[in-house]
Amino acid sequence: MKITIVSLVFPPESGSARRVGELALFLAQQGHHVSVITGFPSYPKGIVFEGYRKTLVHKSHWEGAVDLYRMYLYTSPKRQQFVPRLLHYLTFTFFAAFGGLLTVRPDMVYVVSPPYFLGVSGWLIARLRGARLAFDVQDFWPEAPIAWGYVKNKLLIKALLGLEKFIYNQSDVIFALSDVMKEKIAGRGVPLHKIERVYNWVDLAKFAPVCGGEQRAQYGLQGKFVILFAGNMGQAQGLDSVLEAANLLRSYSDIVFALLGDGVERPRLMEQAHNMGLGNVLFMNAVSEDQVPPYLGMADALLATLGRAKHREAAIPSKIQVYMASAKPLVVAAEGAAVQVVQQAGCGLVVAPDDPTALAAAVLRLRDMSPQARRELGWAGRTYAEKHFEQEQQCRLIESRLLELVANPSGSTRMVSG
Repeated sequence: MKITIVSLVFPPESGSARRVGELALFLAQQGHHVSVITGFPSYPKGIVFEGYRKTLVHKSHWEGAVDLYRMYLYTSPKRQQFVPRLLHYLTFTFFAAFGGLLTVRPDMVYVVSPPYFLGVSGWLIARLRGARLAFDVQDFWPEAPIAWGYVKNKLLIKALLGLEKFIYNQSDVIFALSDVMKEKIAGRGVPLHKIERVYNWVDLAKFAPVCGGEQRAQYGLQGKFVILFAGNMGQAQGLDSVLEAANLLRSYSDIVFALLGDGVERPRLMEQAHNMGLGNVLFMNAVSEDQVPPYLGMADALLATLGRAKHREAAIPSKIQVYMASAKPLVVAAEGAAVQVVQQAGCGLVVAPDDPTALAAAVLRLRDMSPQARRELGWAGRTYAEKHFEQEQQCRLIESRLLELVANPSGSTRMVSG
């Protein structure tokens, strides 16, 4: 099978880019010819990485296995603003369609979103080159910009929703990262046989349970009940409620909230914690991904928060999957798919988002459990992760679906999701 993957991000960028690279490499290792169309790396700061220079197109051979086409795209350090981000998306959408004419003629075009605009690029490539089209939804859109208030014009909202419907209709298969997302897409009128739930995966070896005694000693946390948040500190995480919960629990001298990572909200949160006099909140500097496991290991419980928003209900934050692999009990303040997977696994406590009182009560409940009860919760998460979040398992589900489509060029196929 000859596959062209179209993705805005790709290694050496991090986050979802790593997943695209892992999928491309897996497919190549199974004997498929894989081409990737992507941009010049600039995530997350909007500045092209050192060692790269933007040109119209740059072809290379990645990891000795994948044909890599980097296409021109607009970049800006102001990428968080709406207009620069839109230009970033639209320029890549245009040049990605051009890049689709340079690859080996594919049997399958595999588009990774966001942005949804790439669905148009994928559709054009598939139509011009006689290929099937797969659409991988990593973030629900256009719900997000509408919810954020970036898009208010009714005609524009109608046009964006029409674009979404067009892409779904033209895709031969749509991959959704959660059952909630699958249900939402089906609610748009898409036949269920076109939608497959495939979980994002986690490196189970890297995030295996480890002891974090050295980190505990480094920060003087011996004898403390440590609840750790690890990851990006942005607006979406709703971390103000964590500070409010810490304030409610300030009389419990053994409870410490540890926040590990960086993000646009970190300076403000640090100042707010200082102004509130929160001696039970510890901010830890961001570390490389390889250094994260012992920090997870030092915690008694791991915390994930996601602010209330309809467009986030279908998401499973990657930190939750990493937490589960680490065999630690979870406290999750969210709704939708994130809560669903924790409840299915039976690996922690869930509370409503943006509710400091409920969050504080959940932390107290975990702290008052026996160590054995907390271990049982943690290992329930690890067991679930091994069953559902293993990389080869999920990549094989994707490969099987693509092979079925290529083998039936004029009809649809049906596969039971793993």
